[in-house]
Amino acid sequence: MQKKTAKNNTGGGIVISIWKKMIYKEIIQSFLLFVISFFALFVLIDYCTHFQAFNKTSHVSYISLLTYYECVFFKHAVIFISLSFLLASLKTLLSLNKSLELFALLTSGISIKKILLPFFIICLFLTGFLILNFEIFSPKAEKFITSFESTSKKKNKKKKTDISQIFSLESEDGKKLIFQKKRESPETLFDVFYILSSDELYHFSHVKNVESNPIGYFGDHLKRNEMGTFEKVASINEEAIFFPIKKVIKNTSLEMQSVSSLYQKLHIMVPSKDVNPTRIQTVLYAKMAYLLIPLLSLCSIISFCVRFRRNLSPFFYFALAMCGFIVSLTLIDSLSIIASHSICNPIFILITPIALVLLAFGNKFRKAIS
Repeated sequence: MQKKTAKNNTGGGIVISIWKKMIYKEIIQSFLLFVISFFALFVLIDYCTHFQAFNKTSHVSYISLLTYYECVFFKHAVIFISLSFLLASLKTLLSLNKSLELFALLTSGISIKKILLPFFIICLFLTGFLILNFEIFSPKAEKFITSFESTSKKKNKKKKTDISQIFSLESEDGKKLIFQKKRESPETLFDVFYILSSDELYHFSHVKNVESNPIGYFGDHLKRNEMGTFEKVASINEEAIFFPIKKVIKNTSLEMQSVSSLYQKLHIMVPSKDVNPTRIQTVLYAKMAYLLIPLLSLCSIISFCVRFRRNLSPFFYFALAMCGFIVSLTLIDSLSIIASHSICNPIFILITPIALVLLAFGNKFRKAIS
């Protein structure tokens, strides 16, 4: 009996399951509370800001609106999840410290590493979810948000934003394609000039089926005459266009692409005007840096939360954690902008946050867990 009791007092058997369940429950409850609160506040502010746009657009259903905000969550999941986990971990550690439960666990023979293990397990789980989000959910959410905003919020400003800038493309055999794209019809090209050579071109009203077989409609075939001016040779109702349009139309923003797609572009595709290796590295390393925020945040607060003090001020630690979180996001965004202009190597986006945390909190974290 004495051995069994000693085993329980040193962290084995029933006692370890009780304190572990208590810590897991406290972290998860606090995490869900912060996530729901932050996202609900975000939705409320965003909806109030765009209330007139949603109200004027009568075809927007409640289901589309719910789907839109669901996609918004996945788009900004790294912020909601990382900040909520940081505050939930801080709240749990401070409550354990202030109620002397942490002191009781340590004096019973349970090491600080075992006490902190649930925090790192949840952190690992959330990081895995963020990886899955960057790979699957976020790219789809970005596309839906772009489509939704172009058909609802921007409808009231159609005259100003309907026609985007003019696009000019050139194929390997010297053919050129000059066209305009409307935001509401991204799969259709308008006012298309198909230039075969300096002496021959086509002018179409619009081109459809750009994903498969581009076909121009209601066009004119123009050729240069002996006088050196272009004259209409024939009017065309429908004509096939042999030009690699699909590659250009499907070239979406790098921020809207998955991590695996960025990796393939960086290591498989040949660099060109459309594929900028520096820009791809910047986006890829920025996403990897965002994945490290939960772990770096946890390592930063541990040394302060496990220290026993008489006058423990939770408000000060919460304010300091919020400021640190904002500074981290600002730092990553700033480095991304600098790296995208080839001012510094994109790898610094990933190295800098890790180096700063190690310099500022590395020694304290080592002493706290030893």
